[in-house]
Amino acid sequence: MVRPLYLMVAFTVMTGMAAADSLRIGDVWYRDVYIRVSQDYYYVHHPDTGVLEKVSRRRRNVSDLVISPNTTGREAILERYRAARDAARAAEQETRSTAPRVDGDLLKKQRQLESLALFESQLAHWQGLSPERQEWIEQGLGETLEQRTVQRVADHSQAVEQIEVLDSNRIVVEERVVSAAYAREAAVEQAQAEDASNFYLDAYENSKGYVGPVYHYYYDEHDRLRAVPTWWYTEDPSLYDAALAERHRTERRIGEADEAYRARMRRYENELESVEKAISQRERDARAALSKAHDETLRYSAWQARVAALKEAEATGYRPQVIPTPIAEWSGSGERRSPEFTVGRGLWRLECRGAGLRTPSGFSVTLYDAETDTPFTRISNGDFLGMRARIFDRPGTYYVVIDQGIDTVNWEVSVTTLDL
Repeated sequence: MVRPLYLMVAFTVMTGMAAADSLRIGDVWYRDVYIRVSQDYYYVHHPDTGVLEKVSRRRRNVSDLVISPNTTGREAILERYRAARDAARAAEQETRSTAPRVDGDLLKKQRQLESLALFESQLAHWQGLSPERQEWIEQGLGETLEQRTVQRVADHSQAVEQIEVLDSNRIVVEERVVSAAYAREAAVEQAQAEDASNFYLDAYENSKGYVGPVYHYYYDEHDRLRAVPTWWYTEDPSLYDAALAERHRTERRIGEADEAYRARMRRYENELESVEKAISQRERDARAALSKAHDETLRYSAWQARVAALKEAEATGYRPQVIPTPIAEWSGSGERRSPEFTVGRGLWRLECRGAGLRTPSGFSVTLYDAETDTPFTRISNGDFLGMRARIFDRPGTYYVVIDQGIDTVNWEVSVTTLDL
C-alpha cells in the first residue's frame, strides 16, 4: 500500500505544479499553452510558434479549460510566447525588406495601358455601330438612369412609410404591455382587498368558550371518593379552516392573475420581436435603395461620360495607340468551350461581343486555367455596349466557356496581346 499511495501523492503534486494551461476545442486539445480569459473570449498563446489565437467562449465545442495554479511556470510560458512572436515578426520584416520592390512607375504605366486598351476596344465597337444604334445607346443610358433613380426613390419612400407604420404598431404593443402590467396589479389588489382570512382568523382567536365540566375523582384522607369539576376553554375550529380556505382562494386568484399576465406578455413579446425584425428589414431596404441609387448614378454617369468620349474620339479622328496582336478568335451561338490558347508575359485582352444585343445581357464568358481546369474569372455583365472586355497580365494556358441565358445569342470572342 505504500507504493501506490506514494504514486498518488506524487501525481497530485505534479498536477498542482503543472505550469501550462490547456483547453479542448472539439477533438483538438491545446496543451502546454498560456490562456488568458476575458468576458467573451479565450486568448490562447502558443509558445512554440508565437501565434495568438482568439476562441469565442460561446462556441459549444469548447470545454475542459484548465488554468494552472503555477503562476511562475505560466509566466515562463508567456515569455516563450513573446520571444517566438518577436522572432516571427523579425523574420517577416526581413522578408519584406528583401522582397523585390514594385516599380511604381511601371505599375502606373501598366494601369494606363489597361485603361487605354479598354477604351480603344470600346471605340472600335462603337465605330462599327450605325448612327441609329449609337443614338439609341446614348438615349437609353439617360432614360435607364432616370427610371432607376425614380424606382430607388420609390423603394426608399415605401420602406420609410412601412417603418412609420411598424413604429405605430410597436407603440400599440408597448401600450398593451403596460396595460397588462396594470391589469395584473389591479387583479392582485382586488384579490387582496376581498381576502377575508384575517376576519376568520381573528374570530377564531377570540371565540373562546368554556367547555365542561369534567370531574376529577380522588380519595381523600378518609378514603372517601371525591369528585372535583374541571372546566377548560376552546376555539371554534371551523373558523380557522375558513381562514385557511380564504387564504388559499386569494393565493389562487393571484396565481391566476400572474399566469394571465405571463401569457399576455409572451404574446406581446413575440409581437414586439416580429415588429422589430420587420423594422430592421425595412431599414435595410431603405439603406439598400439609397446605396443602389448612388452606385447606379455613378455607373451610368461614367458610361455617359464614356459615350461622350467615344463620340469626341470618333469626331476628331482618333488613332489607336495600342497595337493588338491576335492570338485566337471564335464566333458562333449557343454554349461552347473554346480550344486552349497560350499567352506570354505582358498585357493581353479577352474581348467578348454579342451580335445584335440591345441590352448588356444574354450570355456569360468564363475564363479557365487549362492546367488546373479551374475558373480564373467570369464575365457575366456587359458594359453599356453589351461588351465583356477584360485586360490581364498573367501568362499561361487558358480556355473559354460560353454560357447562354434564356435566349440564344450570337457571340464573338477574341484574345489579343497588347503593346504600345
